[in-house]
Amino acid sequence: MKGTESTGTSFLHSDDLFADGWGTNEDGFDELHDLLGVQNLMSFPKPSKLISKLTLAACRFDTESIVLDFFAGSATTAHSLYSLNAKDGGKRKFIMVQLPEPCDDSTSAKKAGYNTIAEIGKERIRRSAIKIAEEIEKKDQIDLGFRVYKLDKSHFNQWQSEVEPGNVEQLQANLELHSSHIAQETQQEDLLYELLLKAGFELTESIEQKTFGNQRAFSIAEDALLICLEDRIEPETVEAMVAAEPAEIIVKDSAFAGNDQLKVNAVQTVKAYNQNSETDIVFKVV
Repeated sequence: MKGTESTGTSFLHSDDLFADGWGTNEDGFDELHDLLGVQNLMSFPKPSKLISKLTLAACRFDTESIVLDFFAGSATTAHSLYSLNAKDGGKRKFIMVQLPEPCDDSTSAKKAGYNTIAEIGKERIRRSAIKIAEEIEKKDQIDLGFRVYKLDKSHFNQWQSEVEPGNVEQLQANLELHSSHIAQETQQEDLLYELLLKAGFELTESIEQKTFGNQRAFSIAEDALLICLEDRIEPETVEAMVAAEPAEIIVKDSAFAGNDQLKVNAVQTVKAYNQNSETDIVFKVV
């Protein structure tokens, strides 16, 4: 049975899908070795050909599907989707989930510098993207990028409510911890993604660094949300962000350095804009 076609999209036909077999364990080993240059990195890596066929069977006429692999291993699924998109111009996306399972000290993976299975998967995605980019002509028509996220605790200090009655030292320690409610040594990018989720945006949303005044801020979804995480914020920065007419602005409370007048001025700048605009800007400090 032939695959159908829809306007502007060419699907792989069943003849193309099954003509060259399903792939073997040996194919999986060879593929991983060719990409990473190390033999026997993992036991029984899946061949990308097999995953490509399963993907086409599951979502044959949807070239913009999202495929989740909850046990990603060496990220064969990501590799196969890159290959499929390169063949038919699809825009399939992937979500690879893999625990940082340690590689055994005696394995070739550990000797090659891969401490966890997740590291092998990330490197395979990088190298398969490079390989495919070298093989195709219209590189701008396929997205070969990816982002890596790790589960972590919140970057905002959590109030410890279980204080022993009469324990003044413990209570004082809690108060000192919350003199700044953002955890120490938090990197801007880490805090950015937590704020992104709290603001209701997806992790796949477009993010761009821009300069407002003389300071850096992050523009989310083409200025829909502006986040400035500088340690000190200047009035000119707030004015420039307001002029961009975002739906929401987020800055750090500590960026005002305890200067209430500076904070009030920032709020008034936003309020003045809202009074003369059909849409309001939401201004938040964290």
